[in-house]
Amino acid sequence: MGCGSKGSGTPEPTAKTAAHQPPSGQQTSPAQPAVNAPANNAPPAHPANLSHNLAAATVVTVEIASVVDSSISRQALVRGTVTDDVKGPDGRVAVPAGSPATIIIRQIGKKGSISMIDLGLYAISVAGEEDPLGNGQSDPASVSFREDAGKGPGHTTVHLQYGTRLRFKLRRPVHLR
Repeated sequence: MGCGSKGSGTPEPTAKTAAHQPPSGQQTSPAQPAVNAPANNAPPAHPANLSHNLAAATVVTVEIASVVDSSISRQALVRGTVTDDVKGPDGRVAVPAGSPATIIIRQIGKKGSISMIDLGLYAISVAGEEDPLGNGQSDPASVSFREDAGKGPGHTTVHLQYGTRLRFKLRRPVHLR
C-alpha cells in the first residue's frame, strides 16, 4: 500500500490534513464569496504618499539583472532594479529604491570595428504597477556604449555584467500614474 493509505482506499489523515477536517458529524460547505466585497479589477493606483512626477534631468540608477553583450545579445527587454530613491520635483519619493525597472535594448551590434549597445529606460514598477515611460518608440532616457576593436583585443565587444549599474538621466519630464 502507498504511504498514508489504508487497505480501503481512504486516505489516512495526517497531522496536516487532520487540522483542517471538521469535527465528526459536521458537514463542510464550499467557501462563500463575501457579499459586500467590492469588485475592483482596476490596477492599484500610484500611492498617494509618493510624488507622481519626475522632472527632466532626474537621474534614475538601475542595476541590471542579466548580462548584456554586443556579440551575443539581441534587441530585447532587460530586467533590473532601481538602486536609489528617485525624488520628484516636490521633494517626495516618486520611485522607491528596490522598484523593478525594465530596460529595452534599442540597438546592438557591430559596424566595422565599432561594437555598440543603446539602452532605453522603458518602464518602472511602483507599488506593483508597471508604468511605461515612453511611447514604445522613444524613451525618456537612454545610455549608449561603444567599443573600438582598433584599440586592441580587449575592446572587441561591449560587455555589461550582471549587476552593472546604469545611470539614466531623463531628457524630459515623466508623469507616473
